[in-house]
Order: sequence, then C-alpha cells, then structure tokens
Amino acid sequence: MTNIPLQTLELKSGLLVCAIYRKGKVIIPKGQDCLQLGDSVIIITTSCSELKDVCDILDTSHAARQTKAETI
Repeated sequence: MTNIPLQTLELKSGLLVCAIYRKGKVIIPKGQDCLQLGDSVIIITTSCSELKDVCDILDTSHAARQTKAETI
C-alpha cells in the first residue's frame, strides 16, 4: 500500500484524503503523493462508519472485480 500515488488508489466513494501527517509535518496531498509507513491520514467522509485502517477506505469491490476478470 506504500509508495502508490493517491490518484491510482481505488477509494470508496464519499471520501477525501485531506492531510497526511508525516514525521511531524502536515502534507496537503495531491494525486501524485504516496502514503508511507508510519503516516497518519486525515480523511473527510460522508459516511458515518468508523475508519480504523487504511483498508477501510479502499474500494475492495473494484479490486475483487478486477481480480475475477484477470482469472477468466
């Protein structure tokens, strides 16, 4: 999950990555920015569900569809 540009991640709808906190500095991310191990991420969402892990923001349904298509 690290060193992948934010613009290429398949995120769930209704989410905005608005800041990355890395080594004492706040980064306002752009599409080419990547998450790194140890980063804290501030997310704004329209959902009321709790986000505990970076996996909670990924659209896994897209990845599952892509994996299934690749195996056919």
